[in-house]
Amino acid sequence: AMVYQQFINYPSLTVYKNIASPLKVGGVLKTEIDRRVRKTAEMLHIEDLFDLILKQVSKMELWDGRFYNVGGGNAVSASLLELTHICSQITGKKIIIEPEKKTSSVDIRIYISDTTEVQSDFGWTAQKDVPQIVSDITKWITNNYSNLETFFV
Repeated sequence: AMVYQQFINYPSLTVYKNIASPLKVGGVLKTEIDRRVRKTAEMLHIEDLFDLILKQVSKMELWDGRFYNVGGGNAVSASLLELTHICSQITGKKIIIEPEKKTSSVDIRIYISDTTEVQSDFGWTAQKDVPQIVSDITKWITNNYSNLETFFV
């Protein structure tokens, strides 16, 4: 499956169909296409986005060209320290953290998505929390380590 940054090649297709299109052209069976698209969605953690798209399609009359911030909001945010502790808990590996006196001028100190509008208009909120996302990523890396090994050396 292939995932484009922007769906400029097939703007009339759904996200699902855009991911599936190279597989369909390649003659992959429908059941296998479905499995691979869902696996790709899991890996990219876009199930929440799929859910939002379905909600938006069911309420097309509300869409007036506005852009919505859908990063997850307060529920799906963590400081670097919190994220490091979550990673330690899930992997069982101790991660040493040392303070830096000065950070890079391009570092963003804090960013939390404001999902108020999309929640109000479509009743959407992200369903996965940070520990679940980290756990999913850890499982994916573990299951695919042999394919990724050259990146970790």
